[in-house]
Amino acid sequence: MRDPILLTGILLTVIGISLVLLSVLPRVLPRIEEVHPLLLVTVRLDGLTVGTSPLLLIALLLVYLLLILRQ
Repeated sequence: MRDPILLTGILLTVIGISLVLLSVLPRVLPRIEEVHPLLLVTVRLDGLTVGTSPLLLIALLLVYLLLILRQ
């Protein structure tokens, strides 16, 4: 079994790197309004913004159908 302190250190390093990348992403990525509609669709309802990806939904639907049909 691996050393728990080593695994904790790796986990904290990954969390730290992801937090740094999350702070840099808004400067690098385009604005939400500029993203292709196949990648992201947003709906605003009374101050609440909901976003989803039609491409991701299609891919997940295909995976789900493949898993159902394999049974």
